[in-house]
Order: sequence, then structure tokens, then C-alpha cells
Amino acid sequence: MSSVISEPYAPPLDQFLALGQPALGTQNWLDYPGLGLRPEHVPELIRMARDEDLLWASGEDPDVWAPVHAWRALGQLRAEAAVEPLLALLSAMGEDDWIDGDLPIVFGMIGRAAVTALSAFLADSTREMWNRVAVVEALREIAERDEAARADVVPPLVKGLEKWYRNDEVLNGYLIGVLAGLHAVEAAPLMEQAFAEERVDPFAYGDWEDAQVALGLLAERRTPRPRLQLAPRFERRDAEPARSGHRGEDARAKSRRKMARQSRKRNRRRR
Repeated sequence: MSSVISEPYAPPLDQFLALGQPALGTQNWLDYPGLGLRPEHVPELIRMARDEDLLWASGEDPDVWAPVHAWRALGQLRAEAAVEPLLALLSAMGEDDWIDGDLPIVFGMIGRAAVTALSAFLADSTREMWNRVAVVEALREIAERDEAARADVVPPLVKGLEKWYRNDEVLNGYLIGVLAGLHAVEAAPLMEQAFAEERVDPFAYGDWEDAQVALGLLAERRTPRPRLQLAPRFERRDAEPARSGHRGEDARAKSRRKMARQSRKRNRRRR
């Protein structure tokens, strides 16, 4: 049975209510402009992306997936007007795997126009840690999609790392990982300090030698890479992400699961 929607959606957005679960991965998104979506639909797409009736619909109802389709469409349309509303959604929904996974890609599609708002969000230490991590990933997406955007993206990431001494160790790991991937050698002294004071979670990035190799400061590691053991429950990532941010999952378990996923991504790039 369909959810009760406070305000109906006119075509072509009405079809999103029946599309069902979208494909996983960044390469399999639908061609939303091909479904008739145009810039003039951006306001309604924003409303759908933030529609609480849809966001909290039954997991068995195809309506629950309409917001995912809406924010993906906003990314493909490069809708600058969606940046602030989507950041508000990121905060409001807490930890939601689909939001955490998709919004960095959406912001990456929107591009440099999103950098100012993302930078302000990252700089706000009152924001939830995993939300700030998602913003770090969004800035990486922007820089990787647009080489010219690197000059805009690196300074807010460096500014974020300047607070390494009070950041969560996981956030420091993600900041270092993205900065190292962007070859931001100017951040090396901050990285070294954070590692020296043990303010970087090894599951989130690795160690100082890993960072030096990524930055080109070392040709290769001088010591064997420490072997980090994760409990088997954190190793499996074959399952689909939960629609509602793994409601009820222990926060520490979720942290380790996310860090295990990031560690495997990084190790694949090193091979």
C-alpha cells in the first residue's frame, strides 16, 4: 500500500513513487533527465528529497525510495539550490547509509558551487562526526571530478585538520586520507603532528608512513605495515545498506564497520 503523502507530486516526479529501490554503486544511477526531469523541477525535487512522509515510510513501500531518486536527480541536474537543503537533510537524518553514501556523490556532481557551504559545515564542530566525514568525502568528490576545484577544496580540508588535537580520531583519519589522495604536501606537518600524538584512528587511515608514501615524501614504506584486526562482524560489507541508517545498531559497531569499508577501499588503491 502506498504511503499517505501530504501533498501529491505532479508528473514527472510522480513516477519516482513507483521506481522502488535504486541500484547500488555510483555507476548504475538512472538517467533522471531522461525521465523528463529539468531545472524547473528542482524545487519539487528538493521537497521530495526532504519529504518526511517518504523518508519514514514503511521499508516495504516503494515510496520510501523516492527521496533517494530525488537527490540523485538533483545531482545530475547540478542543482546549486539543493546544496543547503541537502546539508540540512544530512543533519536531520543522523546516520543513514543511503544519505551518507549518496550525498557526497551528489555534491560532487553539483561541483564547485557547493564548496562554500560544505566548508562551513565541516568547520562546525557541533555537527555530528559522521556527517562531517560525509562532507569530507563530498569535497574529495568535487576535487576528483574537477581538477580546477582542487584549489578550492584543499584549504578547508587543511583548516579542518588544523584542529587535529580536538577532532575525533576518525575524522582526522578521513581528512588525512583525502588530503593525501589530493597530494596536499602542505598539510604534511599537521599530519605528522596528529600521528605523533596518536590522534588518528588507524582503521580510518593507517599510519604516518602510509601518508608519506601517498604524498610522495617516501618512495615506499620503510617498515612493515601494522596488521589491524577487525572482528568478523565488521568485515562483511556484501549486504545492502539499511534504509534507515541501521536503526538500533550499536554506534561503535557502526563506526568499525564504516572504517573497515574505508580501509579496504584504500588497500585496493595501493595494490
